[in-house]
Amino acid sequence: MFRLPSLTRLTTYANRGQDINVGGFTIHKIDAVLDVPPQLSTVAVETGLSAAAGALIATDIISTLDVVPQLTIFVPNNAAFQLAGSAFVNASVETLTSVLQYHAVVGSVVFSQDIVNGTALPLSGQPIQLNVVDGTVFINQAKVVIPNVILANGVAHVIDT
Repeated sequence: MFRLPSLTRLTTYANRGQDINVGGFTIHKIDAVLDVPPQLSTVAVETGLSAAAGALIATDIISTLDVVPQLTIFVPNNAAFQLAGSAFVNASVETLTSVLQYHAVVGSVVFSQDIVNGTALPLSGQPIQLNVVDGTVFINQAKVVIPNVILANGVAHVIDT
C-alpha cells in the first residue's frame, strides 16, 4: 500500500492569518514547522515501493538520484516490477541501471499538471513520450497513478507499468 508519511502533513498546515505581501512575494503564516521533503531513497522505502527501492539500491544509481538537482522521476510501482520481473532476472547491473535511467529526467522539476503532450530526454538518452488524455498523464504507455510526490531534489510520479 502506498502512503506518504511526512508529506501528507504539508496539507495540514493551514494559512492561519492574513498573508503578507512583500516585493512581489507572498508569505503565508502557518501554525507549525514544515518538514524538509525526503530523498528518493527514503520515499521509495517509506511508501512501500520495495521493488523500486531494491533496484535503485542494487544498481547504486540511488547515490546519484538522491542528490542530482532538478529531478523528475517516474517510479514503477511494485506491480509494474512484477510484470517486468522475468525480463530482468538475469540482467546485468549495467542493463538494470540503463532501465532505471530511462525513468529519470534531470534538469527540470515537472509536476503532473504541467506535463503536456511531447517528449522528454531522460538520463538514458532515449526519449520518452509524454501524453495527457482526459487529464490523465501517461509516460509511454504507463499511467501515472500517484502524481507529484515531492522529493528533496525534485518530484516523483508513480507509474503502473
